[in-house]
Amino acid sequence: MNSDEMNGDLTQLLYGQVVIGDHMIEKGVVAIEGQSIVYAGAEDDLPADLIAAVVVNQGDGAAVGANIMRLESGYLLPGFIDIHVHGGNGEDFMDADAQVLDTITSFHGSQGTTAMLATTMTAPKKRIDQVLSEVYAYMAQPMPYAQLEGVHLEGPFISPNWLGSAKPRAYSTAESSLGEGMGAALSGPCPPADACTRAGRRARADCLAAQP
Repeated sequence: MNSDEMNGDLTQLLYGQVVIGDHMIEKGVVAIEGQSIVYAGAEDDLPADLIAAVVVNQGDGAAVGANIMRLESGYLLPGFIDIHVHGGNGEDFMDADAQVLDTITSFHGSQGTTAMLATTMTAPKKRIDQVLSEVYAYMAQPMPYAQLEGVHLEGPFISPNWLGSAKPRAYSTAESSLGEGMGAALSGPCPPADACTRAGRRARADCLAAQP
């Protein structure tokens, strides 16, 4: 991998084999400005303003119009967004602290994941509250690896008929007041409407709306 000296204020131009949808562009380029991808496609179709930045780079070196990185035989493809993952590299989100979160996100980042939801197990509210606190403190700081975008609560709002590996004492039906404080995230079949409080009914509606 060869690159010019990197400058975070400049457009990033990444050259390589670009995967878009179900096909690959052999001579492709991805252009990034700030946090946004502004172009992804064939090198021959690069917009004029981006071509101008490349031309500046190819001058006498006094001015640099873009950061250019050539991946040679490498591939450029969309990062994976994982909305249900419990941990990684020997660590579990249920044991979250800054070091654990670094370990998990760095591992998944090295495998191509760019964003993820920290997923909890069905557990007592105290443990889930601790995970929420640690994750949101982590999210408030710069995250150097795969980005945590929030938390996927896998329970405790889960049907007692579909507990899977969850411990029976850890689940809670939607009539519980737990939903008022953390927002109800349902896993498995939705609970009956007559078992729901106002918060539970909102969660059940979201669950039903998401079902095929």
